[in-house]
Amino acid sequence: MNENDLKQFIKTKILEFLNENLNKSQSKYFTNIGLKTEDVFDMIEYHDSYRDLYPNYSDDNEYEEDYYFPTIQDAYNDINETLKFFNNLPNPIPIYRSIKVKSMDDINYDWLGDSWSFDKQSAINFAKNQSGGNVLLIGKTKFDNVDWNNTVKLWYQFSRTYDSYDENEINIIDSDEIFDIKTEKIIKEEFNKTKMIAYHGLSKMKADRLGYGSEISVFDTSGHWSQRVAGAYFSPFINEAKKYAKREGDKIYKVELTFNKLADRKVLDEISPVKYNGETAREFLINNGYDGVYDEPMKEIVVFYPEQIKILEIIKI
Repeated sequence: MNENDLKQFIKTKILEFLNENLNKSQSKYFTNIGLKTEDVFDMIEYHDSYRDLYPNYSDDNEYEEDYYFPTIQDAYNDINETLKFFNNLPNPIPIYRSIKVKSMDDINYDWLGDSWSFDKQSAINFAKNQSGGNVLLIGKTKFDNVDWNNTVKLWYQFSRTYDSYDENEINIIDSDEIFDIKTEKIIKEEFNKTKMIAYHGLSKMKADRLGYGSEISVFDTSGHWSQRVAGAYFSPFINEAKKYAKREGDKIYKVELTFNKLADRKVLDEISPVKYNGETAREFLINNGYDGVYDEPMKEIVVFYPEQIKILEIIKI
């Protein structure tokens, strides 16, 4: 073995060792839900829309360019964050389900269903957009009465790719094990609001340039006039926010956004880019009753007013 071959051999062994041990340190087991990180890999439906789950995970889909996760590190971080969220839910778990009945006497308490939500507002959004529900069932159930495999699978199938027609679902094994059941009428004011979780990545350099100080307390929603529509920009995907917060000192803001009327990509496409710049496009949308935009192909959410933004968590890089 010559010197070059020896160097290549050593390099290969070091990379194999680092990769093996890196994966071990990333892998976690979450006791409350009985799942480890790698269990989720096969739950994610990515084959028809992405090249692979992450580079070199399995056989590439040569017809697609993007990976579901840009790197193996992103895959482990995202899945661990998701499993940690479910693992840390309170036990018993408060759960919600919207139903449509003619009267309260028509509620079937003998079978309450297996499709619930751990998010009250999500259940209300589902009533608004799909079920036409007029009553909200509220209950509690214990961790061992949840099908966590299916719940996590549904999370990656629907909840991550925000669509107000879907809900943050939790899959119940036995509806007889739901207790402390209460009911609420879904009132019109709640029915018409849409809430969603989103992320905003901000580098320390940009924060200093904009004069935000150490942390943002109120988001400026008057900027981005050179974009298709002016406003404050967010993404429903944390990995998109990470593109703007990569270095030490950068921050990712996890927020709750509230909308009365949300424009989609179709509405944007109807606004001629020749006739409108970012500022006039925003004015046009406001004059037509919209208070935000969700551009799904671009993975962007645009917010028009600071009071629509509630900061939930600041993640330091």
